Amino acid sequence: MRYDHYYTSVDANVYLAYKPSGKRVHIDKCIGIGYNHSVSSMPVYTLGNVDPTFFTRGNSLVQGNLDLAFKSTDYLQKGLQYLLDKKSLVSEKATLINKVSTNSYTDDDVTRLALLQRMTITDMTTISITSILELFDIIIEFNNNNSSTDGSGSSTLTLDSVKFMTFSGSVHSAQENVLVDRYSFIAKNVK
Repeated sequence: MRYDHYYTSVDANVYLAYKPSGKRVHIDKCIGIGYNHSVSSMPVYTLGNVDPTFFTRGNSLVQGNLDLAFKSTDYLQKGLQYLLDKKSLVSEKATLINKVSTNSYTDDDVTRLALLQRMTITDMTTISITSILELFDIIIEFNNNNSSTDGSGSSTLTLDSVKFMTFSGSVHSAQENVLVDRYSFIAKNVK
């Protein structure tokens, strides 16, 4: 008889990824993440029918929170600086502009240059979320295999194109809990 081995919170790892730089960073101080994916949809009725004939397609929206154990005021800032890799992206952009001006470019070069020119490459010199203009992916990886039990295996969930919206934190002298920084976000979709 085989027993199910369910995922627990220790089986989850959270990463931030930034598509233009191709980098990702493990958010090891993440102590919680929650999200809600909703699609707005409306019923459409036809004459003489009390039941909806069909439903509109609707808009997708993901809303959630990322809770980080407080380690320092610039923990997330340092991770985002690594992901954004501003120096490398600015250098790549200059190289591609040079290629285009000398007519020694490929279609992929033009596509990549168009992406880089549309981007606002943030320097992240502050910890304010108002400085984060880029969209990131949040990747949640689940793996409950261990040395004594074959678990359910590995599974990945991606929150696509995340925009950080609010930041909250608090310190209360009557509580002896870990200090938590909470980042609320919205995203385009769940993959």
